[in-house]
Amino acid sequence: MNLTVVARIVNSCDVMMGIHGAGLTNLVFLPSNAVLIQIIPLGGIKWWCDHYFGEPVADMDIRYFAYMIREEESTLIQQYPLDHVAFKDPSSFYKQGWMALKAVYLGKQNVKLDVRRFRATLLKALELLRPTNPFLFPLANCHDANPIRNGEIDTNYMCSLLLSTGKPDKEKA
Repeated sequence: MNLTVVARIVNSCDVMMGIHGAGLTNLVFLPSNAVLIQIIPLGGIKWWCDHYFGEPVADMDIRYFAYMIREEESTLIQQYPLDHVAFKDPSSFYKQGWMALKAVYLGKQNVKLDVRRFRATLLKALELLRPTNPFLFPLANCHDANPIRNGEIDTNYMCSLLLSTGKPDKEKA
C-alpha cells in the first residue's frame, strides 16, 4: 500500500488505535479532533509512550488516551510466573541494556486485549466524537451491543465503533 492510500484511509478515521510502536506515526494523517488510543504493553514504558505519542498530539488537535494493559492481557503471563522479575521489576531489564529490554518486552510479548475492560476506553472516545460527528450511532446502542460473538471478537462491530462515515479532512489529505 502506498503512502497516499494510507494517508487517505487514516484521514477518514475518527479514531486510531494501536499498540505502542512505529505504526502509530500514521497519526500525522488523522483529521482534526480525532482520537488516538495507544495501547501500552508491559515493560515500564509508559513514559516513552506518552513522550513520543501522547505529548505531540496535543499540538495537533488530536485527543489522546493511553490504555495500559494488565498482566492477563500480555502473553508474557504464559512464559513467566507472576512473581518473575519481568512483572515485578521491569527496570532491571533497563539496567541490562536495550537488547535485554527489547528481547522480553518487544520480542516475546503480544497483547490480547480484554475487550470488556477496553470497552470503557472506546466509549470515552465515542463520547468525545459524538458532538463532532452526527453519523455515529447512538451511544445507547453501544451499551446494548456485545462485541463478542461465539467467543470471538466481532471485528466488524469494533470497526464500526472506530470508523466514521465522514469524508477525509481536505486540509490534511
